[in-house]
Amino acid sequence: MIDLKDQLLNLTLPKKYKENLIQYTPGLDNVPEWIDLPGYTKEQYQKLTTLVSIEYMKYTLNEAMKDNEITQDEIELTKQMIDARIKEYNEL
Repeated sequence: MIDLKDQLLNLTLPKKYKENLIQYTPGLDNVPEWIDLPGYTKEQYQKLTTLVSIEYMKYTLNEAMKDNEITQDEIELTKQMIDARIKEYNEL
């Protein structure tokens, strides 16, 4: 499995959000810093970090659902938050 940082370093960001573009894996130092991405503008880096936050929320939601650690209300709220972040990504 390719770690998240390597996935992100080799990623071409699409204009609109795409499902399963990256596979989120938890870890320390798994998101590259802006300095690690030569040629990225501030806006592109913001789009990248927004993508990571979407995938992180989806990952934690799935983990909580697998472990039955989340209520139906929390699931719905989390899905709304994910949708809001996807909208934000698409507007960047």
